[in-house]
Amino acid sequence: MIRWEYKQVTFAYVPIEIDTPEPESNTWRAKVSEDKEVEGIENIFNYFGEEGWEAISFAPAFFQPFELNAMNYEVGAFLAVFKRPKE
Repeated sequence: MIRWEYKQVTFAYVPIEIDTPEPESNTWRAKVSEDKEVEGIENIFNYFGEEGWEAISFAPAFFQPFELNAMNYEVGAFLAVFKRPKE
């Protein structure tokens, strides 16, 4: 019987300053080890995939007000769950 190990990873949204000329610089960031962070959702998934982890869940972790309007909310962080066979 296969035994699994699991890992939870929080993807935090990192907004840029409003007057920054490159709005595509908004990104998602995850701490993947004690001393390393990876930016960009695709890069984060690829990092864990290369380490043998398979994503099994990806959902909003919390919502935050959008542009100081209490009626509109956006995702402030996602929580991903990964699994891989236990060694």
